Amino acid sequence: MASFFKNPYRNRMRRLLPGLAACFAFLALGIGMAARVADETDLPPHPDYERLSELPFKPGEKITYNIRWSFIDVGTATLEFNGPIEREGQKVWQIVLRAQTNGFADKIFKVRDYNAVWVDEDFTHPVYYVKNQKEGSTDREVIVTFDWVNNKARYSDRGNAREPIDIMPGSWDPLAITYAVRNLNLDAGEHLSIPSTDGKKCTMTEIDISGVEQVKVPAGNFDVLVLSPDTKDLGGVFKKSDDAGIKIWFTNDERHIPVRMASRVVVGSFVAEMQRVEGPGAEKYNAAPEDDQKPASPRKRGGRRTNSDVSLTPDATGI
Repeated sequence: MASFFKNPYRNRMRRLLPGLAACFAFLALGIGMAARVADETDLPPHPDYERLSELPFKPGEKITYNIRWSFIDVGTATLEFNGPIEREGQKVWQIVLRAQTNGFADKIFKVRDYNAVWVDEDFTHPVYYVKNQKEGSTDREVIVTFDWVNNKARYSDRGNAREPIDIMPGSWDPLAITYAVRNLNLDAGEHLSIPSTDGKKCTMTEIDISGVEQVKVPAGNFDVLVLSPDTKDLGGVFKKSDDAGIKIWFTNDERHIPVRMASRVVVGSFVAEMQRVEGPGAEKYNAAPEDDQKPASPRKRGGRRTNSDVSLTPDATGI
């Protein structure tokens, strides 16, 4: 009799696998994931958007996120901004994304991702990009190098290099593009077209910016601008989802901090919400009023909700 009740739960856990894979793929690529492939004849002139007078992110900034798939907590992620540092005789900034599943999700689909990019001191282009991707049976060590004299990028995985590809001037990698957008003067109603590359193809990332909203995350309540990257040309689970969508909520202030990222696809929904900010000026973003704090739902060890709370129904992503 006991096995009769266990089997449906096991089947639910198997259904989590594609959702978790999609969740961490989305997080690792962020805005850069939503892009359409562009060939050389399709690439428009590089747009010259108005940049902020000074970088909105300061050295030492670290943002921690909690990650959910549907109603289930599956892991955490951190975004860090460091520098300037010396790299091969050049002053550069460093951006690092780390993402990992929790003990519960490890049993289904273990993730230990490390992404880093080094950006020139003027913050106009990436210099060097690495992605150490350990997701389930996937184990990649990717490096993308850039030749800005000839507008080329080259992708390699564990030393196996591809032929260089042509890229647009001002192209961004999948990680730093989020910071490049933060560094723009953003206005509601604006549409952005920004070139990006993962070293294998050149793409155009299309982003709509909607009006100001207020959003509540574990770190507090924030006035935000909502960015909606285009997903119509994405593959994988996005291609299979008629109502797929991605949204990223940036604070509507001088720092444009991404406080929430969410996506909805055929295998469910995933959300990353800001838990805390560390570094210069962090106190402004960790001031959640006490009366806004609600007791957490009952959990079992390992980050899992009680059986009555486990559901494969997409939650309110806001998409």
